[in-house]
Amino acid sequence: MFSKGVPRVLLLCLAAPWIVLWTVWRFARGVRARGRAFRGALSSTIRCPAGHANTLDGRWACRCGATFLGYAFAPCPLCKMPAGTISCGTCSLTILSPHAHL
Repeated sequence: MFSKGVPRVLLLCLAAPWIVLWTVWRFARGVRARGRAFRGALSSTIRCPAGHANTLDGRWACRCGATFLGYAFAPCPLCKMPAGTISCGTCSLTILSPHAHL
């Protein structure tokens, strides 16, 4: 009565909306995560896990021993490596680089 292709077409018609919804949901999650990371990368202050505001422009010491003025997560002028973390000026908690998520 039915040909062999009818169940496949029926299955495709039932699965297609779910596949589209799943794809849109994954895309929206990725855009949202990238947006948060990008917004954090462009700000001039960053908050530590305890909520203290820390400026990202100033004088910084690199792990190679160089001291430089500028953006905290900018590459060091001497070793060319960017900082992965900084310490909060108030409570000394570790603050991760917003660029690590980009």
